Amino acid sequence: MKTFLLVSALALNGPMTAFANTGLTDTFATCVGRFSAQVEHEWLMHSDAAEITEQRRNAMASLLRAVMPIDDARAVLARRIEAKFAHAALLQRAVFRGETEDADWARGHAAALLDDCMSYLLVQS
Repeated sequence: MKTFLLVSALALNGPMTAFANTGLTDTFATCVGRFSAQVEHEWLMHSDAAEITEQRRNAMASLLRAVMPIDDARAVLARRIEAKFAHAALLQRAVFRGETEDADWARGHAAALLDDCMSYLLVQS
């Protein structure tokens, strides 16, 4: 319902082609990729947060579908995959570097990137 309200509000601003120029497509594709990496990481680590993160990824994917130009599907998929691999690399650094400065930085950076994505969703973090 919350996603529907946001998408409806965005749709009232004009034709969907206008969104291609605003960067929302790229931003939402990046966020879907980040959430996908986070979900997989949480599954592997047996985290209880995986289900909530998956719901957030699905909500972000709904936003992406709402603003994505049909003829841009390949580029959007490429962006999602690129962001997913980059976020997965951060999560791997955070876990497998032990208690180092690098691991702390990776953990903090991954969390900050997801917080940025959360700001587009109408849910509490």
